[in-house]
Parts: sequence; C-alpha cells; structure tokens
Amino acid sequence: MNLTSDTVLAAFNASLQILPLLIPQWRWPFAPRQVTDGRDLLPLLLAPWSAPSHIHPGIVLSRLLQAIIFFTRIPSDFHLAAYPLWIVLALIRTQLGYLLTRSVGWTFPSLFRHWALYEETSGMGPIMVMYFHMTGVPEGMHVEEGPFLVLLSVLFGWLDNAPWTYSLAIAIGLALSFIFRAAFTEQRSLPTTSIPPSFAKFTPDDMLKYRVVLVSLLLLTCPYGLYNLFYTPPSIPVASLDIVILSFPRPGPDSDSFLSTTIASFVPHISENVSLSVFTHANGFAAFTAAQSTFSDVVTFHADADQHPVEQWGHYLHLAEALKWTKGEWVMLIEDDFPLCPGAWEAIELVMASIQPGQAGFVGTGGSGFIMHRSQLSILSDLLRLNAQNPVDWRKPPDVVMQECLLGVGGLCRGLLNVDGLGRGLGGGDDGGMIITSKLVLDHIGGMASTTVGKQGNTDKWRCGWRHAFHGKRGVEVVVI
Repeated sequence: MNLTSDTVLAAFNASLQILPLLIPQWRWPFAPRQVTDGRDLLPLLLAPWSAPSHIHPGIVLSRLLQAIIFFTRIPSDFHLAAYPLWIVLALIRTQLGYLLTRSVGWTFPSLFRHWALYEETSGMGPIMVMYFHMTGVPEGMHVEEGPFLVLLSVLFGWLDNAPWTYSLAIAIGLALSFIFRAAFTEQRSLPTTSIPPSFAKFTPDDMLKYRVVLVSLLLLTCPYGLYNLFYTPPSIPVASLDIVILSFPRPGPDSDSFLSTTIASFVPHISENVSLSVFTHANGFAAFTAAQSTFSDVVTFHADADQHPVEQWGHYLHLAEALKWTKGEWVMLIEDDFPLCPGAWEAIELVMASIQPGQAGFVGTGGSGFIMHRSQLSILSDLLRLNAQNPVDWRKPPDVVMQECLLGVGGLCRGLLNVDGLGRGLGGGDDGGMIITSKLVLDHIGGMASTTVGKQGNTDKWRCGWRHAFHGKRGVEVVVI
C-alpha cells in the first residue's frame, strides 16, 4: 500500500469519526444487552462508524483526537486489523456483560455489574487503544511509549465515559501482544510476508507493558470507583404515594411474623405524602390481627368482606379488589413477605422522581414492588377480574398479567412502547413504559411459605441485591443502584 492510498484511507476513516456527529440518524452505539436481550447484531457490526446516543463536548473532543491520530503516521496495517479487533472486543464485552448480570448477577449479587451490560461504545477509540497496547507505538510518532499509552487509554476512556470498554481494550491488547509473540516465535523460521509488520514487533521490556497496563487501568477506573464509594443519593420528596400491603394466610411456622416485619420496614417512611395500608381478602387470621394491634395508630387496615359470586376466589380477585379499594395518586403494591432492603427507600425516591403518569415503576419481583398511577388502576383491576371470572388453565399468572400491562404489551395500561427496532426510545434512550431499579430493593423473606398452590418453595431467591428480572429488557428505563 503506497503513501497516497494510506493517506486516502486515513482521511476516509477520520471523516467517519466526525460525520456521524452531524447526522442524527447515524447512531448505532453498541451495548452488550442489544445482543443478550434484544438479539440485535446491527450495532455490534456498525458501532466503529457510529455516533453515540448522546453527544457532549467530551465525545466531540474524543472524535477529533481520533481523527488526528489517523493522520499521524498510523501504520497501514491498522486499517486491516481494526475491524477484526473490534469484533473480538465486542464479543468479549458481550460475554462478560452476560456473565456479570444474567449469569452470576442472580446467584452471586455481589458480582453484579450494571454497566458491564449497559455501557455504550462507538467510534475507533477502543480499537486504537487495543492496537497500540498490542503492537507498541509506531516509531514514526516519535513519542515515549509508556506515557503515550497511558495518556491515550485514560483520556479516551474518560472522554467517551466508557471505562468497561477501554479497560477490556487495554487487557485484550496486552493479551494479544503475548499471543502473537508466542505464535511468531515458534514460527520464526517460516516466511512472515502475510503477517502485518507491527504484529511481529517484540518489546524487549515485558515489565514495561505490565506497568503501563496497570497504571492505565488504575487511572481509568479509580475516578468511577471513588464516585460510587462516596456518592450519596439526594433525598427527593416523594409525591402522594399510598403503599398497599397485600396480606393472606400463609403456611409455615414463621409465616405469622412476615407481615409485621414488612410493615415495620415501611413505617419509618410514612409522612404527609406517604401513607401505608394493609389489605386482605381473608378475615381473622393471626398475622393480620397481631399487626393491627401493633401498628393501627399509623397504618390503615382493611379486611374486604364483599361477596363475589361471579369471580373465582383467589389471587386474581384479591389484587383486583385491592386496586379498586385504594385511592392514592400513586400506589405501590407490596406482598406481605417483601420488606424493604437496607437503603431501599432512597432508590424508591429516585424512581418516583423519574416516573411520569402513563409509566410505572417496578422495584421488586413477581407481584411486589409495582408503582402505578391511579389512571392505570381501573384497567388493571378489570383485567384481573376478567381472569377471575374465567379460570381457564392457560391464563397467565396474576403477576404476569400486571407486568405485561404496565410494560405496554397490548397498549391497554399505556401506549405501545415508544422504542425503535434497536431498542432505543426518543432521544436515543429507553423511553419505555416502566422504570426499574437495577437490583431488587425488596427482600423476599417468605420464599418457603408461598400462597400459590403447587409452587416450589425457596429460601435464597429474589433477595436483596439480586439483579432485577427486567434488567436489560428493551424499553425499560433503569435507575442504577
């Protein structure tokens, strides 16, 4: 490849880093959840020439620097290696995102990492970082290798706000450098005309590579770690919210304490705007009576005694009657074995600050943790009552009926999801029908005392800190906790 063709190719690639910033439709940033949850490969294939979802001054500066690097004697083999390197990086990011969310994010909550799945990336920055950590700095650039690699990695990572992507690019670049060295050392006597010259370059000081990688990773990730360590969410006044706890007799020797434990976790948050009530469709069971005698001064208790000859008695009817009974502007529905986790109220405040009429919040699992506007209660109650009137074997569970309606499935509880084929809403985000917390903020203490006939009990599932079941789902907005 001669100088002229190198220059033309460099100019072409440089222009593809700038032009997408000027064209709103030219946006296919890559995030692993597009593959794991949306089965969408287009962003993975086009992200190196895409603009990010949100353009800010840092992104503009990053793209300008990428364009400049293309004109500073970047090796010609970079243009051949760039796209394969990107595919390697994207596939590893996808696998790691799945591992740290969908996989261990449930069974080992301490390993859950939201941004491993959600962090978006685009442009050639990660590819350049990976390439230079793999091959070293070209001699024509006339810069010190160590400081250049550290500065390039950290600056691009900060400007693009993509620590996961750039950390992996650094680590993969180092790994590939040793893989290529080992492969080429074994074949040193063979012809290497097909091997890009930069890949065959050996670095005499391996410790320099390790030091550069270590310093790059520390400088890149430390600000984010310190922010998460010291950041305290602001206290946000909650609008009118009626928390309704559904209670029903449960099997098991410890079940009588579940209701009181759940009530006690919510009582400290009762205020002028936040009320707490307990609703049951059964009369005279011990847990309800005991809790009423303890908390009746601050909590409203209601035992529904209506007769329902048409509907089948059960959970569908219980939910339908509770939604009909409550009168709050916003209603949070809780089952009696789901107390708040430590720090959960701050997360609920953040959800309430983001939610709009027509949307819903969901901070728990199953049928617990829904936050709904009063305009949605009537249709939900009617849907549940319809299922109670038609007890067919193929009807969906009551919690699934509520989940799908509040998500926008069918367009009954709200308009259809305002997302495009890439899972992006207006403005490039997820302007969906439901706002969730990245992790569960309600503890499931009654796993062994389910009221559902035939349901297998469990003691360690759907507990505090578990990945939210809708995490990664298209059209769902996430409050990261």
